[in-house]
Amino acid sequence: MEIDPYSTLGAPTKRTAMGRFDHENVAFLADSANNVAFYMGDDGTPGCIYKFVPSKAFDPDNRSANANLLDSGTLYVAKFNADGSGAWVELSQGKNGLTVGASDPGNWTQFATAPTPVTVDFASQADVLVNTKAAARVAGGTLMDRPEWITAAPDKTVYCTLTNNSGRQQTDAANPRANNLHGHIIRWKEAGDSPLATTFSWNILLLAGDPSLASDNLKGNINGDTFSSPDGLRVDPKGRLWVETDSSTSASYINTFGNNSMYYIAPNGQSKRFLAGPKGCEITGIAYTPDLTTCFINIQHPTGQWPDAAKPPRSSTIVVRRTDGKPMGA
Repeated sequence: MEIDPYSTLGAPTKRTAMGRFDHENVAFLADSANNVAFYMGDDGTPGCIYKFVPSKAFDPDNRSANANLLDSGTLYVAKFNADGSGAWVELSQGKNGLTVGASDPGNWTQFATAPTPVTVDFASQADVLVNTKAAARVAGGTLMDRPEWITAAPDKTVYCTLTNNSGRQQTDAANPRANNLHGHIIRWKEAGDSPLATTFSWNILLLAGDPSLASDNLKGNINGDTFSSPDGLRVDPKGRLWVETDSSTSASYINTFGNNSMYYIAPNGQSKRFLAGPKGCEITGIAYTPDLTTCFINIQHPTGQWPDAAKPPRSSTIVVRRTDGKPMGA
């Protein structure tokens, strides 16, 4: 759904051309000619990463000209190759196996041996858009470990949190851990930094976890403050990466990582905890004023007495400012 906060472009509208799956968030990348790509994660275990490229450029000077920008365009699914290259595979009826009688391999990464494929009919583009998850698998999209937030940095690097996938049995280069309890963060650069590119290069920024854990599969490689299950993600206008977590709130997780928190990942890769949430919550939602003096963060589904000890727990939005009024990180 697209909702215009200024209420000038009409009622909230379902943008069917962007595909039907468990949409988590959307991020965009634009070029100097105002061509734009919208990136989306399918919050599933596993799920794929998608890109939607509108049929025309956006008009920065005329909002009404962009009213139906998301109704027409090309939907792609990401394929991460083992050599660090990647491709955007078009999800259009009649291309890349999306035909009547297509063979859907299913979520095969969750099994020790691949299950028997099922037949899916893609007789029209509507079939592709309604059954986008199956279309992505048929076309060869890489099944990722629960892709949630995506963000595009000022230097055109795109980041995605892969929160976790404890059911993964078959691994690949982009999802290298079986029983991935703690998740990881992946990043890529489009060829020529272009939103219209159909190829990209990628690498894993970090594997979440903690070196105190017994299994090598759970230790991760975080430099600094460790965390599990990265979820919320955003790069601010100064190029700083912020990560929020949505890990289990069981005692074993709390003893290792503490409550769900928000972290700053420095340019040298060092992780620094910025804040910790109350008991039982997920930290989510990152927004800030243009001058970076005020940050807005959501505290979701707390179980402790938050924010008022005399009342039942409630989800809340908090506002964070420096006491001296300077921008974050000044």
